[in-house]
Amino acid sequence: MATKTKHPHLLYLLFAPVVGLLTVVLRAVALLTVYNAENGFYDAATLPIVTAVALAVLTLALAVFSYESRVHLSFGRDYRDLPTLFSGIFLAIMLLFFGGTLLAGALDRPLSILIPAVLASVAAIGGALLFAVRAFDGAAEGAAKAMLSLPAAALGVLFPLYLSTETSLTLNAPVKLLGIVTWVTVAFFFLGEARIALGRAKWAVHSFFTVITAVFTATLSIPNLIYHAVSGAPLLGNTAHDFAALGVCLYALARLISTVTYALRQSDPEVAALAGAEAEHGKEEPNEEATDR
Repeated sequence: MATKTKHPHLLYLLFAPVVGLLTVVLRAVALLTVYNAENGFYDAATLPIVTAVALAVLTLALAVFSYESRVHLSFGRDYRDLPTLFSGIFLAIMLLFFGGTLLAGALDRPLSILIPAVLASVAAIGGALLFAVRAFDGAAEGAAKAMLSLPAAALGVLFPLYLSTETSLTLNAPVKLLGIVTWVTVAFFFLGEARIALGRAKWAVHSFFTVITAVFTATLSIPNLIYHAVSGAPLLGNTAHDFAALGVCLYALARLISTVTYALRQSDPEVAALAGAEAEHGKEEPNEEATDR
C-alpha cells in the first residue's frame, strides 16, 4: 500500500514541472520571435502548435492517470505549510491589485465591456479574502472557507467573459484563447478547494485540476511577463492579470507539494507507525483522566 500511495504523487511531482517548463520556454520563445502584436497572431505557427499539442497531451495523459489512480489519491490536505501560506499571501495581494487595475482600466469602456470587467474585479477582490483567512486559520474544512472559495472560482468564469467581450484582440487570437482556457481551469481548481472545505472532496479530480492549473497558469503568465519586460507592452492589456495568474500558479504548486509531502510521509512505515502511536496515545490520555475522576 505504501508503494501505491507514493508513486502516483512522485509522478505528478516530476511530470508536471517538466512539461510546464517545456511549454513556458516554447511559448516565451514564440512570443519574442514570431508574435505579431498588431493582430495578436504568430507569423510562424510551429512553436505555438507544439506548445498547444504539449498542453493537450499533458491534459489527456493526466486525465487518464488520475482516473486510473483514483483509489490512491484520497489524501487529507494541510493548509498550514509555509509554501501555501506565502503563496496564498502573494496571491491575495495580486488579486487585489488585479481587481483594482481591471476596474480602473474599464471605466471609460462601453457598457458591454464595463459590466464583465466590474464583475471580474469584484470576484478578484472577493477572492483575496480566502487567503487572508487562511493566513490565520489553516484548517482545511469550514463553511466560511467554502464560501470564500467561490469568488475565486467565479473569477475563472467572469474574466474569460470579459476577454470574450474585450475588442483589442479578436476572440480567436492565441493569447486570448490561452487566457480563456487557463482561467476556466482556475475555476474548476477553486471549486475543488470549496469541496475540500465542505468535506466533500473528489481527490482524483482535484489532483488533476491542481496540476493542470499550475501548468496552464505558468504557461500563460511567465511568457507574458517576459514579453512585457522585453517589449514594454503587456499582453491582454493588463500586467496585473499576469501577476495574478502567476500567483495562482504558485498557490497550485504549493498545494501539489503539500500533497506529495503528505503522501511521502504516509508511505514511510516508521513515520506512519509513529503517527499511529501518537494518535493512540492521544486517545488513551483522556480515558485515563476520566478513570481517575
